[in-house]
Amino acid sequence: MKRFYTSIPVLLAAVLGAACSNFDEATPKPGANEAVVGLRADIAPRQQTRAEIDVDFENGLSGSWNEADILGVIHKAPGSQDFSALGQFAFDPESRTFKGTLPSQTGEWHYRAFYPHNGTASVSGSKTTVTVPFSALRTQEGNRYNSEYDLLAADAILYPNAAPGMTPQGEALRFNLNRFTTILALRMQGGAASEKVASVMLTAEKPIASEQLTFELPTSAYDIAAVNPTLVAEGPSPAGGTVSIDSERITVTYKDGTAPSADLSETFFNVLPDENYGELVFTVCTDKGNTASVTVNRTTPMVANWVYTKIATGTFAKATPPTIEWLGHDLSQRYELADTGNEADIEVSVPGGIRKMEVEIIAPVLTESGLLELAGLAPTMELTAPATENMAEMLTQLGFPTPSQLLDQQYAFFQIGGLIDLLAMVCAEVTETAYSDFRFTVTDNAGQQTTVTLQYAKTIASAITPGAAYNDDANFWTNTATLACVVAPEDFQHTTVEYKRTDGTWQAAVKGTQNAEDGTFTATISSAYNADNTMISETGIRPGHRYEYRLVIDGTTKASGTIDLTAEKGDPIQNGGMEDWSTTTLGSNKNIVYPLSLIHI
Repeated sequence: MKRFYTSIPVLLAAVLGAACSNFDEATPKPGANEAVVGLRADIAPRQQTRAEIDVDFENGLSGSWNEADILGVIHKAPGSQDFSALGQFAFDPESRTFKGTLPSQTGEWHYRAFYPHNGTASVSGSKTTVTVPFSALRTQEGNRYNSEYDLLAADAILYPNAAPGMTPQGEALRFNLNRFTTILALRMQGGAASEKVASVMLTAEKPIASEQLTFELPTSAYDIAAVNPTLVAEGPSPAGGTVSIDSERITVTYKDGTAPSADLSETFFNVLPDENYGELVFTVCTDKGNTASVTVNRTTPMVANWVYTKIATGTFAKATPPTIEWLGHDLSQRYELADTGNEADIEVSVPGGIRKMEVEIIAPVLTESGLLELAGLAPTMELTAPATENMAEMLTQLGFPTPSQLLDQQYAFFQIGGLIDLLAMVCAEVTETAYSDFRFTVTDNAGQQTTVTLQYAKTIASAITPGAAYNDDANFWTNTATLACVVAPEDFQHTTVEYKRTDGTWQAAVKGTQNAEDGTFTATISSAYNADNTMISETGIRPGHRYEYRLVIDGTTKASGTIDLTAEKGDPIQNGGMEDWSTTTLGSNKNIVYPLSLIHI
């Protein structure tokens, strides 16, 4: 316990080292030798089909750019050997161009672009690989399409002799953008007009979302095979190691105050094209915990830049209660803490949508030492509404989901194995067995509640002192006796138990099976026999003698004692001298003489 306060704060500080940053959306200001330029963009094969988008369930897509739209652009200026860092070009409604800055020289220009640049996009490799979020948790404003995951890549542009942002003919550069996602559109009817839709979840048989998606920027004309959009399966854990970051689910919730009524909702999902998605399940839940679902079996390809619509009338009913699973573990069992590599993968299924989720930490090693308070945490915390910003940040760094990842969600998955590894490090200092429990309680929008507990133990075994004692159970008819012995389990295979008459030589007693929990076992002294079945005289135990015994580990005597049977006379045998005789008749043979029986009737 003495090192709790010195070791753990350092670990927590290391966990909190990473931070996020937001991009600047201010009007671009040119630096030295730079110019503000306006770029134009169309979407193939039709123009002005963009973020301010309308999905007509009969006629498809229509829309226009708006001020929330930002292009990601890289360029290679005249005289440069490599492409630039990733730049942001934000749409200006007044000029109807995407504005940003470029170097001011004239000459050979190379351009590559994609949409959207939401502030967390990055490029790597030879400036051709783009990484963007393709989250399983998405939001809509009412029944309006959200373009945050409507991924587009532009044909590469090369102008041999042009001003920045211009064609050789002096016109504004125009990107030809290509959508490489598929849009799934659900119109659900049948709910109560008095209820609001809390969330809509799409579940597939394969991953359809990830915290990260990679694709290749076209180096010439767009080709979706060359773009190769790919969901990233694993990413770094805040506490070290890797965690799963892809998902077979996408859940759409709503911006505050914009949720549609349950009698008519329209929800949109951008997914990657696929040859055979198989079963797709759309599940709608309301703010009262009622739910309805519709299943689509898709065995034919879903291609990029297409909208696939489904119109359904659902039968809404009260959702089944929440479930919480500790994957790979039995919640009725307590598990021993490993030094490292502890797994705590938690899967929460809440068909009625999560209203509230709490965690209670029942771990004296953390609470009584003040470590929780030191880290800004508390024994009981509401994950859907942390008490302080510091608590919210720390919970996130330890692997717990954020409020937005829980509220109204029908499914949540999180991994807190890193936290359990930190607990194991703390428990490495304890001198007696410590128990630690993590109790999760989730409540759905219907008020139904489920509680489970993750149970851990750090067992400190008491030191076992080797010992042996006579059980006072000598049997002179069988020439046997037993010794009660104890050694540490790891020493059992290296232990022998021996005995002898005081004037004899050491003989081996027979070891019984050891109790692995307390180290006890029984050793039996018994007679041994020669090949001709004659008894070896120094084996076994007999009255009238003194015996010694010893317990030996790796050749060293750890315990010893004596058995004094010198006063024992043994058990008397009735008519042992055959002084008394009797007669009997067997068949026709009369007056057969024999010694009197031990028991005579």
